[in-house]
Amino acid sequence: MVELSDEVKEFIVKTVREEISRILPLTVVTKEDLRLAIEAMNKRFEDLQKYMDRRFEDMNRRFDGLVRLLQIMFIVLSLLIAVFGFLRAAM
Repeated sequence: MVELSDEVKEFIVKTVREEISRILPLTVVTKEDLRLAIEAMNKRFEDLQKYMDRRFEDMNRRFDGLVRLLQIMFIVLSLLIAVFGFLRAAM
């Protein structure tokens, strides 16, 4: 699982504080309300982590594909150098 940066954590805490400050002056908040708000924020937090895990998995897949392509290109280049070196020596 991907660890969130301090900036993202601070943004989440700030958002929670803003949501609670909007609710508190207008209504009486019960423990159940707070529990539901915390559960909703946890869900958002988990969704963000899953999203980030997908962006990193995708980047890793692309990087692995690039590495494989470069390996193939170096093999082909090595073979061409060997063939032309052999042909040059044969002439």
